[in-house]
Amino acid sequence: MIAVVVIPLFIVFSLALELVADRRSATRIQTWASDNRYQVESVHRLWLSTGQWGRFAAGRSRRYFDVDIRDGSGSSRSGTVRVSGGVGGLVADTIDVRWA
Repeated sequence: MIAVVVIPLFIVFSLALELVADRRSATRIQTWASDNRYQVESVHRLWLSTGQWGRFAAGRSRRYFDVDIRDGSGSSRSGTVRVSGGVGGLVADTIDVRWA
């Protein structure tokens, strides 16, 4: 009987944490872009691909995104962004970029 209540609550809680962490990562990417005088054109979360960091590089504290940006001179660039942070990605502080 307890499992009928606990399991759905755990699933809802996990999904809510994932949503908050993804929003935090997207905000951090926007901040990184503006700090480097880029304009973000698109950001897409990579769920199954680990990008260029290794075979099993994905994890809850690391999120990977494909990004397309436009720099100050108007040139477009694309690459993979890794947003890292502790507490299951809720503290997304580190940005690493590998350009395509």
